[in-house]
Amino acid sequence: IGRAVQLLQEAADAFDATDPAAAPLHALQAWLLLWQGQRQRAATLATQALRAPTGQAQVAGRVMALRTLGHVARLDGQHARAAEHLSEGMRLARAAGLQAIEALMQDGLAMALNTLGRHDEARAAVEAAHPISGAAGDATQRVYNLYNLSQSHSLAGEPALALPWALQALELAQRIGFAYFLPYVH
Repeated sequence: IGRAVQLLQEAADAFDATDPAAAPLHALQAWLLLWQGQRQRAATLATQALRAPTGQAQVAGRVMALRTLGHVARLDGQHARAAEHLSEGMRLARAAGLQAIEALMQDGLAMALNTLGRHDEARAAVEAAHPISGAAGDATQRVYNLYNLSQSHSLAGEPALALPWALQALELAQRIGFAYFLPYVH
């Protein structure tokens, strides 16, 4: 991941600071930095990407920046703020017809809504994302969808409704070799 961050920075540096083409590169770089544990740097780059001039070509980058900011806020315990960023990104993705990215945003939104105790809204978000993930053949994202459905019921005090979703997530994660996620599902 470190090399990818470096390459994205080099690519962004090839553009003039006012060139909107650099913004999506910063947005992708921010996403990778977030999962390297560099939340502050990720938030700074994502914010920078959002401030860049925009056009239709930059929508995916803007959505990725909002995704990063949403997850930074979620990890910092600012769940309402996370929901705002993720909702905005979901709306932009939907308006641009970026279904796969919309599904990612819906799933992230569900995570924030679950933490806020808005379980019905969280389930609605995942239920909107799940068929898109399935149609796109994104089995990893489907694991997250199933897990978040399970979480929405579990956190709402409905373990009997949570268990079938957790078992489906577990089965799919095992089938595709997504070992990283198995402890969460268990």
